[in-house]
Amino acid sequence: IASLITSTKAYKIEKYLGRKKLIYISGALGLLFFGVVGYTTFDTAGFIGLTMVESLLFVVFSDYINQLIPSENRATLLSFKAMMFSVMMIVFFPIIGWAADQYGFDFAFQGVFITSIPVMLYTGYKLHGELSKEY
Repeated sequence: IASLITSTKAYKIEKYLGRKKLIYISGALGLLFFGVVGYTTFDTAGFIGLTMVESLLFVVFSDYINQLIPSENRATLLSFKAMMFSVMMIVFFPIIGWAADQYGFDFAFQGVFITSIPVMLYTGYKLHGELSKEY
């Protein structure tokens, strides 16, 4: 329900924050919610937060892709995006599943949280330059 509400308000949230702030804030919130799942007893709240961020980004980025990419190229980009998501799932899900099976779900989510920090910092650094060119 929270994800549904968030996705229906995505355009208003994007208009209020702007695309640049929305990208930064949603990345930080995603990381925060992984930390909530991994390090607290509020797992359900963390999962709800993660689905809200995902639904928000899905709507905003889908709209952005539709605006940015000409229709004759859009299907190729969307297919590539879906394929890369599948490849990531094929690679990461067994690793996370193994870690959860061996050491518990808290450990697995803590691992995602810890490894996400340098990835997020690097991605934020790279995006900052790209987003600055756009605006």
